[in-house]
Amino acid sequence: MWIDDVYVCKGVNVGTGNIEYDGAVLVNGDVTENMKIIATGDVTVNGFVESAYIQTTGDIIITEGAMGKVNDELTEYSCNLISQGSVHIQHGQGLNIKCHNNVTIGRQLAHSKIDTKGKVTIGSADNPNGNIFACKIKCGDQFSAGTIGAVSGSNLSIDYSEMFNTLVDQKDTLDDLLKQLSQNNLRHMERMNIINSKFVPKDMQSRVDEANQLYQGETQLLNWLHQKATEMNRTKERYQANIKMIASKKVYPGVTLKLNNRTWRAEKELDRSQVTFEHHQWQCVPIVGKLCR
Repeated sequence: MWIDDVYVCKGVNVGTGNIEYDGAVLVNGDVTENMKIIATGDVTVNGFVESAYIQTTGDIIITEGAMGKVNDELTEYSCNLISQGSVHIQHGQGLNIKCHNNVTIGRQLAHSKIDTKGKVTIGSADNPNGNIFACKIKCGDQFSAGTIGAVSGSNLSIDYSEMFNTLVDQKDTLDDLLKQLSQNNLRHMERMNIINSKFVPKDMQSRVDEANQLYQGETQLLNWLHQKATEMNRTKERYQANIKMIASKKVYPGVTLKLNNRTWRAEKELDRSQVTFEHHQWQCVPIVGKLCR
């Protein structure tokens, strides 16, 4: 069994200095203002994080809360949580969260920014009933919470465009490559059919055999690329099927969802609702009974 190296401390502050560690970090205490933790394993803070910088290739787990300051334009944050894994926090305000996987907030998040390729869950995983308001979110999967937005009408945006556009760009690039290779392969097939239909002198046979092998290899590559194009198209379809917002309690005016030029906005207060992307447009329906996830 492989056990990662773990650096353990009772807090991160001016007295301890910043931490940069090749492995996991366990902080049994608070991380105070302007301090930094940079690690290659999971970072776990059994305490509170205030206006600090945490970066890791693993997960970030904060058992209490995190808080920072943010300017009026929501462009500069004093508390930054950067992870190539997932981020889990009990509650937060004024945070800039960037990660590759999922974001889970135990109770409440406000005045923050999230940029993730995974899901965003506000509340427990089996019953997301937490609160979120005045946040700017980019994600690549389901967004779930209890109450989304606030009575004050503060804006909350969820943008699914970035990952979708990446998929579209990849698919377009692959389609262009397939088109060019298909044309080349058809031209090569015609030439090989002509060559193979004619008498080939013995001293030229090895070169013909080599040309046939090259043509067969090209055809195999083309078939593989066709499979990849099919898989990518399915990935694009799955992405559109997976993006959704689920509010188990309430949605307030000022909440918006976006996929490029397709935008949905809550114009009035809504009870338990689910917003999905179907037939190239957003659909909002009330949740009746128990929701199947």
